[in-house]
Amino acid sequence: MPEATATDWAIVFAHAEPFDFEPGDAIVRAGDQERALYLLVDGALGVRVPDAQERLKQIDAPSLVGEVGFVDGGPRSATLEALSAGTIVRLDFDAFERLAAAEPALAHRMLLDLARVLAARLRMLTERR
Repeated sequence: MPEATATDWAIVFAHAEPFDFEPGDAIVRAGDQERALYLLVDGALGVRVPDAQERLKQIDAPSLVGEVGFVDGGPRSATLEALSAGTIVRLDFDAFERLAAAEPALAHRMLLDLARVLAARLRMLTERR
């Protein structure tokens, strides 16, 4: 959310669970059923899809990850592995619903930004072909 204020982020983080990670930690695993969004605050993650020999890409902080599973509730499509030490903030769907009830305008902006991220990542994939 490019226009988010420090107060906006404090509200989001108050509904979320931050945790630190170390190189090699799996943040999410392909196939897991989990409806949560992750805000990568510090560090870098590698993205691996099932049966791939090489890492698909690297994601550096700050970034949003886990958006597909958060939106559709389906199984995770990729594994996210920590490439460095860092911090990530987990916002599960129930916590987002509580945030949306308390701060509907902020939740609306988050959803629009989430849609922008999904569209950009889809566009990137289709442009590679």
